[in-house]
Amino acid sequence: MKPIEGTFLQFWWSMRDVGSKRWEREVNAMHTAGLHTMILQWTQAEGKNLFEPPDPFAQLLDIAHRRKMRVVFGLRHDERWWHEWGSAVYLREEAKQSVTLAREVFLRYGKHPAFAGSYIPYEIWDAPFTETQAAQIGELLATIGHACRQMAPGKPVLLAPFFAGLLPPERFEQLRLSLLKERPVDVVALQDGVGARGWDEEIEKRVPPYFSAMQSACRGLVDRTRRAFAQFAQSQVMPSPASVTTRRSSLAPSTRTRTGLGGSVSRITPLSNRFLPSTYT
Repeated sequence: MKPIEGTFLQFWWSMRDVGSKRWEREVNAMHTAGLHTMILQWTQAEGKNLFEPPDPFAQLLDIAHRRKMRVVFGLRHDERWWHEWGSAVYLREEAKQSVTLAREVFLRYGKHPAFAGSYIPYEIWDAPFTETQAAQIGELLATIGHACRQMAPGKPVLLAPFFAGLLPPERFEQLRLSLLKERPVDVVALQDGVGARGWDEEIEKRVPPYFSAMQSACRGLVDRTRRAFAQFAQSQVMPSPASVTTRRSSLAPSTRTRTGLGGSVSRITPLSNRFLPSTYT
């Protein structure tokens, strides 16, 4: 088993007063522990932009860069999500505000060498969503994720859903396929819910079936993309062999393994219409 190499940091308004020396100690401790990825869980909380002067994130990026660490920036933290997720009006407004925030974050930090991508903070669980509800949440994710990629090409977009045993693993897999069909994110960091649900003595029974379901969902997306690509290729007029220069297509499926975020997660790579499941461990 590989060691954990990344951590989330929940940043609150009161933490803006932390000085550079304290942040040096904190980041040094992360580095010493073998961590190289820091995910700021949000950059806006309680309706306030956490980067308002004095900006705490500029110095965090500089400190992380000196340690050869990378920083992923989370977007909006909004408590209304937990009781208004079923409102189409709320989700559209939330998508709009999140894209606006993502644009501001990128303008401020996107060119920094330690900037490593974006994190969508909405934690989606295994509720029995209707088709309409799943489509609306999928649209929220797609709007934000696609905007982040346009602003920062090549930088991954992360999502960290969780499961609470409310749905059987088979239905959980179907729901993930529905939510991710528009390819809104690159990395799914699935939370196991062990601590919150009190499953400490039932990990082997409770957890693996849902991680397997998440992996199957990603593989299902791979198969969908390959079929779509095959249909597209068959519909094209192929040039004569004499006019073809042999090279590896940028759309050809490939396999990549990366190290990074602690725990097992599934990676979805939408660039060049590819879905590539791998593991951050």
